[in-house]
Amino acid sequence: MAKRLSREESRAQTKERLLDAAEELFVSRGVNGTSVEQIAELAGFSRGAFYSNFDGRHELVLALLERRTERELREVAALGENAASFAEVIESLREFNRRRAEHLEQWYALRIELLLYALRNPEARPLLARREYLARRAMAGGIAEILSRYGVAPPADPAFLGLIVHALEDGLLIQRLIAPEGIDPESAAPQGVSHEGATEGDATPGPASTGNATSGRTAEGIGDEVVVDAFELLIDTWTATAKKTEKS
Repeated sequence: MAKRLSREESRAQTKERLLDAAEELFVSRGVNGTSVEQIAELAGFSRGAFYSNFDGRHELVLALLERRTERELREVAALGENAASFAEVIESLREFNRRRAEHLEQWYALRIELLLYALRNPEARPLLARREYLARRAMAGGIAEILSRYGVAPPADPAFLGLIVHALEDGLLIQRLIAPEGIDPESAAPQGVSHEGATEGDATPGPASTGNATSGRTAEGIGDEVVVDAFELLIDTWTATAKKTEKS
C-alpha cells in the first residue's frame, strides 16, 4: 500500500506540479501569455488549488525563479566536486553542458522570459539580481579554486573573473542557439553588400590559433561544448598571465 501523504507533503507536491506546469507554459507562451487557469489545468488542479498555494501569478514567478536558482547552484556546486585534476574538472563541465544541450532551447527561453518579467516588473528585480549574484559568486569560487591548483593567484579579483565567465556563457549560448553551424559572412550578407578584404581562405580566429587544449575548434561551427572550450582557454590565459606577472 502506498504511503499516505501528510498535509504538508501533499501541499508541497501540488506546488511542485503547478511550478512544473508554469515552467512549460512560460516557455511556449511566455509569462504574459499564460493565465492562472491554464497553469492549473495543465497541472491537473482547479483554479482554487492554485490560489491556495500562490497569491497570484507574480508570486508563482518568484517561486519559480527561486527554485531555478537553487537547482542551478546545486548543479554548479557538484561540478568537479570529486575531481582530482583540472582535466577531470573540465570533463565534468563538458558532461554538464552535454546534458543541458538536450533541452537548451527550453532552458534559455525560460531564462529570457524570467528576465523580461523582471524588467517589466521592478519588484521582481531584487530576486533576479540575487540569482545572478549567486551564479557569479559560484563561478568566482570555482575559478579561484582551479587557479590555486595551478599554484598561481588570480590575475584579478575572482568576482570580476566570475562576471566575465558568466557574461561570456550567456553570449555563447545565444550564438549556439541562433547559429549552431556558424554563418558564412558572404551568404549571410544582404544582396549587394560585400566584405572587403576577406579572401576565400580566411577563417574566423578562434581557439585553434592558440595551440592549447582547445586546438581544432573554431567559430565556424558553434557546438555544445563551446562554453567549456572558452572557459578552458580563459583559464589557460589567466594562468599564463599570472605566472608571467610573478616572474616580472
